Amino acid sequence: MSYRELKNKILSDAAGMLLEVEALNDDELKAQRIATCEACPNFDAENRRCKICTCFIDAKAGIKTNRNPLKLFRIELTHCPLGKWDDKYVANKYRSLDGKPLL
Repeated sequence: MSYRELKNKILSDAAGMLLEVEALNDDELKAQRIATCEACPNFDAENRRCKICTCFIDAKAGIKTNRNPLKLFRIELTHCPLGKWDDKYVANKYRSLDGKPLL
């Protein structure tokens, strides 16, 4: 494992521990979420982060509910901010709360 990979894993693990409210416990869904993110143009492959929400994808994909650090640690259903995890309804709910245009 390279230094960068090790650093990203440590940061991802720490973010997961800090932000997780409830684990997903669904390895298949987690794998689908990761694959969706890896295929997205907003995926930062070098750091394995989303360029939109800044989350570490490997941590976020395995969380059912989380604390959103960009929203004063508001507890949310974990979702893709662009609705790409087949969760457009959830993404739009938070976009509405934040005064953003709906998808």
